[in-house]
Amino acid sequence: MSKPPLSASKSAKSKSAKTKPAKAKAAHSAAQAASAATRPVHERLLQALSTDEWRLPLLSGIMLGFAFPTYPFIHLEPLAWIGFVPLLYQLKKAESFRTFYRIAYFSMFIFVICSVWWVSLSTVVGGVLMYFAQTFFLTLPLCAFLFYLAAHQLDACACSTAFHLDSMGMDLS
Repeated sequence: MSKPPLSASKSAKSKSAKTKPAKAKAAHSAAQAASAATRPVHERLLQALSTDEWRLPLLSGIMLGFAFPTYPFIHLEPLAWIGFVPLLYQLKKAESFRTFYRIAYFSMFIFVICSVWWVSLSTVVGGVLMYFAQTFFLTLPLCAFLFYLAAHQLDACACSTAFHLDSMGMDLS
């Protein structure tokens, strides 16, 4: 019996060595996804809020929410002047339109809950539907601003988003 050439046996070993870690990584990521799905919702929410992606939009939504209703003895209106700063800073880091929209929607949802909470006192269903509709309509100007920046290529984030929109077949010119 003849032995295969040494170089052929090395390449076969290296191929099998390369596929084992890839299979192990796939199995590990599948196990992580399965464990993430079995964890309670509040744990997943707390883990998501502990990332840097959601802290600034949460802060922005809270500042805007507390700036909106004025009270006779508490004047927090100046928060409206700086409330958008953390949101805009985080939106500048967005790499895709999906990320941009999720961050903007989350921040505006927190704003709506903080400022218009009293609407759900009349009807719960109407209040909950109003929360989602109002959040959508508050997110639209931010999206229009993004498309404006992308059309005029005024910002690195906008250029990156314009690239993503171009790859989806949307012409901005």
